[in-house]
Amino acid sequence: AASGNKDNNASKPLRKDTGRVESGEALTPIGTLLQVVSMAAHPNSPGGQVVVMPAQRIKLLRTVSKPSEGVPLCAVFVETVPEVVVPKNSEEVRALHHCIIATMKDLRQTPFV
Repeated sequence: AASGNKDNNASKPLRKDTGRVESGEALTPIGTLLQVVSMAAHPNSPGGQVVVMPAQRIKLLRTVSKPSEGVPLCAVFVETVPEVVVPKNSEEVRALHHCIIATMKDLRQTPFV
């Protein structure tokens, strides 16, 4: 559970991966492998739409390659981890939910195509 009062926690973001990732070391060690369902370029501006579906929880073991000009994502070696039981009505889960939404909005602005 979160400690401290609500106002102090609201000012401390739980996200550590905001902005451009320069290497795998900048990523959080536990995350979710996402399967890209579809990608569509925006017709009038850079960026587009990426639809993803969570596949499994993963643990980052090491970086295989760093992002480059032609490849905006780094390649990493991971292992599968078991699912975690999440308590209902958790403030941390609510904050994470909002961070996921913010990340998806950021991804919409990234030119992948």
